[in-house]
Amino acid sequence: MPFDTYAYFFVSNFAGSAQEISDLLQLEPSCTWLKGELNSRGRPQAFSRWEFHSPLPRTEVHQDRHLQALLDVLELRRDRILEAVASFDCGLQCVGYYTDENPGFHMDAKLISSLAALGLSVDFDLYCYCGHDASDA
Repeated sequence: MPFDTYAYFFVSNFAGSAQEISDLLQLEPSCTWLKGELNSRGRPQAFSRWEFHSPLPRTEVHQDRHLQALLDVLELRRDRILEAVASFDCGLQCVGYYTDENPGFHMDAKLISSLAALGLSVDFDLYCYCGHDASDA
């Protein structure tokens, strides 16, 4: 596969249970962990995290489509999202692994406005494992 692309909404650094976040947002998380739980490397987690992943498949290469799919869900819970944003660290994380070319991304004004209205930050982690080297430029 030439790419693996996904995005998710997260809530971090909460002191209670992950179920409390699920109850607040009225959403079932894609994954959770609590501070102090051991991660896959056997190390304790430094913070608690609750994630809700884009409903689109990871074969959808365009990050803006993942963001819009998340917004379609989050905007239905606007007041609950705003409450979470006021109480916890929240945001959107976009991740892309590319082995061919990086398709880039576009965020139109409506998408940016919708993200801002919910008070959400967006972080992009984009990785290109292309076979090009500096001499190809």
